[in-house]
Amino acid sequence: MVEKGIDLLVVMDILGHTKIETTMRYAHPVTERKQAAINILNSYI
Repeated sequence: MVEKGIDLLVVMDILGHTKIETTMRYAHPVTERKQAAINILNSYI
């Protein structure tokens, strides 16, 4: 779900995790999304 752009908090709720750390353990960074985040940050410079 994270790879498809679903917010991590939504994934946490759907999976029934009580701690975000549990969800984060299974959510691996997606290269394209990291690049998109960097591009957004660069737009503020």
